[in-house]
Amino acid sequence: MRIPRRARLMARIQQLSTKSSVVGKSPAQIPALRERLAIEPNWATKLVVGELSRDVFVDELYAELPGRQLRIRRYTPIVPTQAPRPVIVDFHGGGYVIGQPELKDWFNSQLAHRTDAIVVSVDYRLAPEHPFPAAYDDAIESYRWVVQNARGWDGDPERIVVMGDSAGGSLAAGVAIATSHQLAVPAPRAQVLLYPATDLETEYPSAIEQATAPFLSVEESDAYLDLYCSRADRSNSSISPINAADLSYVAPAVIVTAEYDPLRDQGVAYGAALTAAGVRNRTTTYPGTAHGFISTPGLYPAAIHALREIVDELTDLLAPEENPVPSHG
Repeated sequence: MRIPRRARLMARIQQLSTKSSVVGKSPAQIPALRERLAIEPNWATKLVVGELSRDVFVDELYAELPGRQLRIRRYTPIVPTQAPRPVIVDFHGGGYVIGQPELKDWFNSQLAHRTDAIVVSVDYRLAPEHPFPAAYDDAIESYRWVVQNARGWDGDPERIVVMGDSAGGSLAAGVAIATSHQLAVPAPRAQVLLYPATDLETEYPSAIEQATAPFLSVEESDAYLDLYCSRADRSNSSISPINAADLSYVAPAVIVTAEYDPLRDQGVAYGAALTAAGVRNRTTTYPGTAHGFISTPGLYPAAIHALREIVDELTDLLAPEENPVPSHG
């Protein structure tokens, strides 16, 4: 299936402007690139990235971590609740270099409303100012902070989901792995991985077939990674979760991949690895989509379908009568 015409046009516009690409940028040029790519809320951007749900209240708070503060963007359903709500901890994409929680305002607010959950999106530290393992450390520590503070927001620390897209998907998977063998911190009930980067060592067929794919090429992906970590780091399971020694105790997963994406086969391979480890997962590749499609519902009707799939799976996985995923020491 072809990519929708609107998405093809947007990709063409981006390809004509080298100012919007990370390729060829020095570390000193990255802050200006972030400013250029930041979402400005106006009628034009809303046509592409969608609008906040009116059924959700959005505010910000700060996670106090050792030596730093991290901004947290929180989406809470406005309908009062009698019982604690599930909490979904989100890590945005952007190759560990760019990105912000606001990129997923439409998706996160819709997810909060449709699952009756509190969604918190973490504004973790970015490279090159903060190279590996800064983002991973922020993901682990912010997850623990959410678990410790969830009850204060009428959240249920026993019903937590980790979620992320692209690089954020790797971070979410990393949290699920790190907490699967701990007793001190409850492991998440589920993980939602959106076109995740899970294996940075292996060259999969999709990296060859989709080397020049719209919205994320192999050249761009490599440029992001070069700013975040060394080649030697890429085998580390903190960046390549598929290399984890034991996946058998991680939370059930919902994995979404895009047809026209060099990372597509990484997500599929991770789903297969979870299946081999005996972990429940639902892995879906959406035809006619490219990397990042869930954040641009105005370009891809499939974004709505993916949202519904995720909501259906989480409704099942977060049901109060279900037993939480056990932690193992």
